[in-house]
Amino acid sequence: MGAWAFTDEAFGKDATEAYGCAVSDALIGYGHQDGYNGTISTTAGFFTVVKPKSLTNGEFTQAIVWAQSDMESTMWDFGLNVPVLKQRRKFASDGDRAYYHSERALLTKWKRLTSAEKKVIMDTARTVQKWGPCVAWRADRRQETTYRERFDLKGKRGGLWYFFGWAVC
Repeated sequence: MGAWAFTDEAFGKDATEAYGCAVSDALIGYGHQDGYNGTISTTAGFFTVVKPKSLTNGEFTQAIVWAQSDMESTMWDFGLNVPVLKQRRKFASDGDRAYYHSERALLTKWKRLTSAEKKVIMDTARTVQKWGPCVAWRADRRQETTYRERFDLKGKRGGLWYFFGWAVC
């Protein structure tokens, strides 16, 4: 039995309602029978954080994964509080090259974060674990507007929430 990272988005009046919608959608899509379906329905609730404004949702989740994996490895310079990436010159594929460049871009953004923003990421990484809660944060206004237009939610009260965690599978 393992776990993999998931991201989910849901609309609701608050984070609790959005989490309930995301869980019910996962149960409808992946069934009630399998308790290890690898979705948000296997998490033990959620907690909310304020995402650093300079990071996108994908970069924020990648920073959390970095912090979790690097807490256990030697790829972290704790003195400077900066992840360490190896310099690479050869790539197996174009996708590999693109992933490496996205990591380098995130490392550049990481160096510009305030200590309070880095603390949010590190604390989140310590809390989000397998069999534990997932993390939720409010989407940016532009993303919420796009979501409202896509699902015809104009005029409805509430907001878009993003969820990230480790799902049991």
